[in-house]
Amino acid sequence: MIKFLRIDSRLIHGQIVEGWLRFTTVDEVLIIDDFISEGSFEKKILRFALPADIEMEVLSVREAVARWTDVRSSSKRFFILIQSIDMLDRLYRCIPGDGREKEGLPPVNLGLINFTDSKTLLTNAVYVDEHEKEQLRALIDSDVQIYAQALPSNEKTFIAPLLGSVDADERGDNNG
Repeated sequence: MIKFLRIDSRLIHGQIVEGWLRFTTVDEVLIIDDFISEGSFEKKILRFALPADIEMEVLSVREAVARWTDVRSSSKRFFILIQSIDMLDRLYRCIPGDGREKEGLPPVNLGLINFTDSKTLLTNAVYVDEHEKEQLRALIDSDVQIYAQALPSNEKTFIAPLLGSVDADERGDNNG
């Protein structure tokens, strides 16, 4: 089962290990990243950052899609980390099903999404460009709940109202 899904440019770092992993009680961290899935060095560094009792696996988007149904129905508790909005969008587009009938994503937590010259601040520590805003709108319009929250002790900031998503008020996404 998927306990938590987070987009964070840093992947595994202090907020993940000391905050979220202790809060969510998971068995395995599943990183979905096309680049890292091909590099053993990057995998070793990420593995080193996790507590020894938590398993870790790195999958490409294609591999994650192939295993999506098994991951969702597993008794193992997964914490999914994705490095970018683009990678989440690619994953969601490939998951079996159509529109609201998809084997949906759990709520998506936004951690740090790095600044670049083409990006503007959406919420504290979340920078997005116009293309990423469109990807987020499409996900939200497909009933994927997306919020920013650095740590479990922080308040959630729902993204739909910040993007002007059509159904934001109807789903109550503006209520923290």
